[in-house]
Amino acid sequence: MTEIDQVARGFREAEEVVDAVGPGTPHRPFHVPSDVGLPELLYALRDDIRVQRYVEHQLGRLIEYDERHAGDLLTTLRHYLAAGNKSIAAKQIGLSRQAFYQRLHTIERLLGRDLESGVQRTQLHVAVTALDTLTAAGAGGWGA
Repeated sequence: MTEIDQVARGFREAEEVVDAVGPGTPHRPFHVPSDVGLPELLYALRDDIRVQRYVEHQLGRLIEYDERHAGDLLTTLRHYLAAGNKSIAAKQIGLSRQAFYQRLHTIERLLGRDLESGVQRTQLHVAVTALDTLTAAGAGGWGA
């Protein structure tokens, strides 16, 4: 690789990092490629209709349910996915474990998902992260 190729590659990487630095990224005087995590990647892809469709497919029924019933099942799911533990998440949002487990059961039923499945939790975590990123970027049009 020539020096010109290395410089061009460096500029491409810098451009990708700049595009990924969005509303949720900690403010610093500079950023490097390793600063680009899932939220930053999804922010960089915010205009890609496939990301928006993914969120709609994964979370649409839950968002619609919350809107119709003035509910907060999306918030429940968000806390569960972030905590990775039902008891901790229940405590964080001030619910009894039984009430929290009932909400998770309702979420599973609405979405047709098994929250005990690591793969399905990961898919939902990506979708929730994408929703939060798209909402912060002003795209999508969903309630969060």
